[in-house]
Amino acid sequence: MKTTLSVLALLGAAGAALSAQTPPTAQPAGPSLHLSFVGTKAPTGDLSKCSVTVLFVNKTGGALLLDLGSMVDSGARLTPGAIGFVLTNANGKKVELAYVDPQPGAAGRVDDFSVALPPGATYQLKLSLNDFRQKGATGPQTLTGGSYTLTAVYAGAKPSHVNSDMQGVSTLSFWEGGAQSQPLPFKCAPSKAAPASGGG
Repeated sequence: MKTTLSVLALLGAAGAALSAQTPPTAQPAGPSLHLSFVGTKAPTGDLSKCSVTVLFVNKTGGALLLDLGSMVDSGARLTPGAIGFVLTNANGKKVELAYVDPQPGAAGRVDDFSVALPPGATYQLKLSLNDFRQKGATGPQTLTGGSYTLTAVYAGAKPSHVNSDMQGVSTLSFWEGGAQSQPLPFKCAPSKAAPASGGG
C-alpha cells in the first residue's frame, strides 16, 4: 500500500541572550515547516534523483515576510539559498546540505526572493536534492544502505539585494529567526556509486 511520508515541523527560533540586568526578549514567532518526499518512494542511495516538498505554514496571529534566497536575472530564476537540509545516519552522524546554484552567475539584476504569508497561509516548494551539497563536495551526496533522517532548515534574514530602485525593501520587517522541520525518517538501498564520506 502506497503511503506518503510527511511530518509536522517544529519551530527552531533561537531566544535572545540572557543577562543579569536585562530580561530575555522573546523571538517573534515564525513559520512552521512540513517536509515530505515527492511521490511515494523514499530515496535510494543516490540523493540526486530524489525530490522533496517543503511547506511553509504561518500559524502565527500576524503576517510573516520571508526571504527565501534570490531572484536572479530579473526574476527568471529563483534560488532558495535560505533553505538547507540536515542528513543524519543511524549512528547520529550529521551532514549539512546547502543549496548550490546549478547555473551560477547572473546576466541581469538580482533581487531578494521574498514571500509574504498572511495568517493561516501556506507556501510550498518542490526541491531537488541534486541542488543541495555538503560543503566542499564536488558532486551530490550518496549513501550506503541503512536508516536515515532528513530535516529541512530555514534561516530567516534581512534582504541582501537592495537595488537602487527598491530602497524601500530595506525598511520592511522580514522575519529573521530560524525554523526546522521534524526529522523525516527513511531507509535506502546502497547506491551503485561509491558512497561519499558523510554517508556511512
